[in-house]
Amino acid sequence: MIGNIAKSAARILAVGVSLACAAAPSFAMGCFERSFTAEQLAERSRQVISGIAIDNAGSMLAASNGQTNFEIRVNARDRQTGAWHTAPATCTLRSGQISCSLENDGGAFTLWRGAEGGVVLRGAGELRIGDFAFGGKNPGDKTYILQPAVCRASA
Repeated sequence: MIGNIAKSAARILAVGVSLACAAAPSFAMGCFERSFTAEQLAERSRQVISGIAIDNAGSMLAASNGQTNFEIRVNARDRQTGAWHTAPATCTLRSGQISCSLENDGGAFTLWRGAEGGVVLRGAGELRIGDFAFGGKNPGDKTYILQPAVCRASA
């Protein structure tokens, strides 16, 4: 009896998740990442980061419920040290784009749907995660094309 109840609950949950995924904008769910190779970094000598990731799987429920405000996590890897810096960002969905602001006045960026299921992230000036800053006046650190990725565990 308990086994049947558990199976029924699992089926209901699976249907609910499937419906939520269908209702939410595909680029407002999941996780996305861009890592640069040594060759790419050699071509971008002024670029400060060697990788950037967005973890926003938790926003799926908000988007599927029609909410236009939600939170994501931004992870940037320091080119010099290899350390990942992580911060939450508050985002608003409007007109097919997601406008976000990093916590503690860390700057603003926009996300929109990219090719092949990815997203494009464009900073509106310097982005700051704690003491780590990137973007700003450096043209190599303003726009990133991120592809779908496995969600990383954010601290």
